[in-house]
Amino acid sequence: AHLDVRVVTVDRKGAMHRFSMAAPDGGGATESANAILAPLVGQVVTVAVRPGEEVAKDAPLVVLEAMKMDHVLRAPRDGVVARVCVSEGQQAMQDSVLLEFEDPA
Repeated sequence: AHLDVRVVTVDRKGAMHRFSMAAPDGGGATESANAILAPLVGQVVTVAVRPGEEVAKDAPLVVLEAMKMDHVLRAPRDGVVARVCVSEGQQAMQDSVLLEFEDPA
């Protein structure tokens, strides 16, 4: 699964407004094999899981703050967190590894 984030900028009477939303079919965080990647540059606000923790599909994993908005990254599948690669307050670059899942049995 790949989180398709769409950003829309609206100029209304000289005031710029930015909106960011996930496409309805996105469903979860950007992933590469068993790694969850940052879909955009942002600051890690919350890490909701720990290594060894079992998570269900769509469970919140990490919250990134970007473009003055919080982006909740969710589990693309049921699994067990193998490694958390970021900590709260850390800056995450686009496509950087945020966490990894154990290989499915």
